[in-house]
Amino acid sequence: MRKHYTKAQRAELIDLVTSGQTTTRRAAARLGVAESTAYYWLKRARGSLALAARRTGSQCSVAKARPTFARLISAAEMCPPIMLRAGGAVIEVRPGFDHALLRDVVTALVERTS
Repeated sequence: MRKHYTKAQRAELIDLVTSGQTTTRRAAARLGVAESTAYYWLKRARGSLALAARRTGSQCSVAKARPTFARLISAAEMCPPIMLRAGGAVIEVRPGFDHALLRDVVTALVERTS
């Protein structure tokens, strides 16, 4: 017997995958949708986006679509933290830290152990 899905399921699946939040396989499993159906919905959604771009004469609509094959990672996410040991404490320093605050904390830790 053929299973019928709601428009809400279709919209949620397409949004989850195109926004890069999850893979097609995981989104389909999460929403209880057959994997083949999920891929079909995505194919149709991409086709609709390309058709709308051709109708408006805009190429940028298609170019602005997020890739669905890989999640984009910012440089801040790629940089591993630096582990700093001062005065018996371990401080994890991540990109974007406050330099002045770190200096004050290290100074206080070193003075405390002296």
